[in-house]
Amino acid sequence: MKTPKGIPVSTSSEPKTLPPTGNSHQSRLPNQAQTGFGKRAFAGTIWLLADTFSSKILTIGLQLVLARLLVPEDFGLMGLAATVTGFALIVQSAGIGEVLVQRHLKVNRWSNAAFWMSLATSLLAALIIACAAPIAARIYGEPRLVSVMLLLALSCPLNGLTTVPLAILTGRMQFKVLAMVNLVMLTAGGVLTLLFAYFGFGVYALVIPSLIVLPLKVLWVWRQSRPRVLMALQFRRWRLLVSDSVYVFLIRLFQAMVLQGDYILLGLLFSSHEVGLYFFAFGISGQVIGMVVANFNKAVFPAMVAFHSEPPRQFAVFRGLLSVTCAVVLPASFILSALAPHFVGIFFGSRWEGCGPIIAALSPGIGLTCCAAVGATLLRAQGRFRSELWVSIGMVLPYFSLLLIGAKLGGVIGLAVGESVYFGFVQQIYLLVAVRGMSRMKVWHCIWPGLSAACVAWAVAMIVSRMLLPQQHEAIQFLAAGSLAVACATLTLRITDRATFQEVSNKILPIVRRFPFFAKA
Repeated sequence: MKTPKGIPVSTSSEPKTLPPTGNSHQSRLPNQAQTGFGKRAFAGTIWLLADTFSSKILTIGLQLVLARLLVPEDFGLMGLAATVTGFALIVQSAGIGEVLVQRHLKVNRWSNAAFWMSLATSLLAALIIACAAPIAARIYGEPRLVSVMLLLALSCPLNGLTTVPLAILTGRMQFKVLAMVNLVMLTAGGVLTLLFAYFGFGVYALVIPSLIVLPLKVLWVWRQSRPRVLMALQFRRWRLLVSDSVYVFLIRLFQAMVLQGDYILLGLLFSSHEVGLYFFAFGISGQVIGMVVANFNKAVFPAMVAFHSEPPRQFAVFRGLLSVTCAVVLPASFILSALAPHFVGIFFGSRWEGCGPIIAALSPGIGLTCCAAVGATLLRAQGRFRSELWVSIGMVLPYFSLLLIGAKLGGVIGLAVGESVYFGFVQQIYLLVAVRGMSRMKVWHCIWPGLSAACVAWAVAMIVSRMLLPQQHEAIQFLAAGSLAVACATLTLRITDRATFQEVSNKILPIVRRFPFFAKA
């Protein structure tokens, strides 16, 4: 997620958010028992954390195997295809899901119009991808892009059929169902991907499985949500849906310029092999932040929406989310940056050694984007779509400037450095706009413990792996440096923010132990 300068356009649609009274650490994570929404959101976050943690483990395992079955050019083709499909998928979603979550109390009134509208936008997205396929193939000089993109286009209508059911389940906070659906579909898709890759399907192994599992996902979520759908299209309500979703659509459009901008430049300036290395490296670097951001959208966003009329409580939830996120994401990202060459060498082999420096450059910036992600979540929960839109527009020029300068000075690695600088610094405008009118010092107090733990962990990992054990086997360097870095990060966090450290442990561990696997352990 990326954002530009926040220029408030309408004070009526952007209510001022007041900071909570009191300065105790306990105000960061309000007592979840005080409200049904809080309890359900917190328990839901745990379900989704368990789901996304499992999903990321499966994804990493899948990447480990695919790295030996596929070549960088296959991943490069997917990266090039994403430069078109990324924009088309924005047309497909059109912000309809977010609007339904915002209107979850009246979802039966809007579900029928939202269904037909999402189906129409999905068909339009498929048409855009199909028409753009030969153009993209000619621009990038990759004939195989045509067939890859045509297959990707077929998945658009299937994805569109899940928009309304998923929004209903999210609004109801049925996170256990969402977690199970995601995990089962990912596992089935991963198994099929490995089978197709093993039998020599190449890049098509990354595309065909989704066409097989998506129909099963559609049936599952419809059975669980049972949306109210009629044969009447209700065109008049489309306009009312668009009045809110147009902001979300424009926000996603400008954010897509940033999300896909690196692949566009890579496709124009470098070979498909280098695009593949970058695509693979970005996927590895984004695993931790991807896990956390997925939970923002699924669990925390509905809870923040529920507190829309209570700014102090909403701000308290925001601060708690920010402090916990920084404490988890930043150390993990910085440690990965320090140990990236060893990580790639051990798990992926010499074919992918070019990914090491790219991961090292990307990981710190991608980790820091968690702060901006929390800020963007707060903006949407407050209904401040216009501010987020202005920020998204303003981010485009700095982003491409940094990438072009980096690519000119340092090739693919230089481009990765430019991307990391953007994520780590420029994108924080999202956070600054979100906390307008709040105490920014209190916000900083949520960030600096995690950031200090991350810096200590990075320094320890670098010193141990490169100075104390330079002649040891790569696996020994990785394990020793990683273990010490994690221990030092934990100790630093405990010293700098003991209250949050204990609060997270006391509230998360009892819920985690409810799961059968941990209960047996």
